[in-house]
Amino acid sequence: MTTMRGLNLGAGMLQTTDCFNVDIRPLPGVQALVDLEHVPLPFKSNWAELVLAVDCIEHIPRAIPLIEEVWRILQVGGQFFVHTGHYRYQNAFCDWEHCHFPTVDSFSFFDRRTFWGQKYHWYSHARFE
Repeated sequence: MTTMRGLNLGAGMLQTTDCFNVDIRPLPGVQALVDLEHVPLPFKSNWAELVLAVDCIEHIPRAIPLIEEVWRILQVGGQFFVHTGHYRYQNAFCDWEHCHFPTVDSFSFFDRRTFWGQKYHWYSHARFE
């Protein structure tokens, strides 16, 4: 879709010039409408050097297929930057669309070096370090 090196998922009003900005809503600055609940996403494998998901992933009811798509889209050595509200922060629960409340260990399931990544190695084929 683009020659930009990055992908900003659920960009909302937080677009960046280094990324291709997608969202489900036609907000100013959004370059493509993409429903992150429906995979595969319309991007080539090994395309992005960087994928951002800022205050986004907690809104996806089935987040694992989306995380696996990010793994497919990222180049080897690429970076996946996730920012989400802390589960102990009361405002994490005030948004009606929040489906998940990740902890610091939530992404450990995708890293074979961790306890959770070893115990539940079958959890997903996506692997991040």
